[in-house]
Amino acid sequence: NEEEKLMKFLKAEAQLIKEQMYTQFGKQSETEELKATVIIRADQEAAYGPVQDLIRSCRVAGFGTYSLRAKLKQKE
Repeated sequence: NEEEKLMKFLKAEAQLIKEQMYTQFGKQSETEELKATVIIRADQEAAYGPVQDLIRSCRVAGFGTYSLRAKLKQKE
C-alpha cells in the first residue's frame, strides 16, 4: 500500500532528524514538532485532496512546517 510506504518513510526521516539533533545539540527538540520544513511540489492541476492527505501524514510523523509549491507549465 502506497500510504503505508509513505508513512514508514516519513517516520524514518523524522527519527533520523531527531537523532541528528541529539548528536549536534545533545538533546532532542523540546516539542514533538520537528524543526524541519517539508517542501511539497505538485503540478498546478493537481487535486487538492491528495496534497491535504500528504500534509496530514507529515503531521502524524511529527513534521509541522510546510512549503507548498506549484509547478507551472512553461509557455512554448
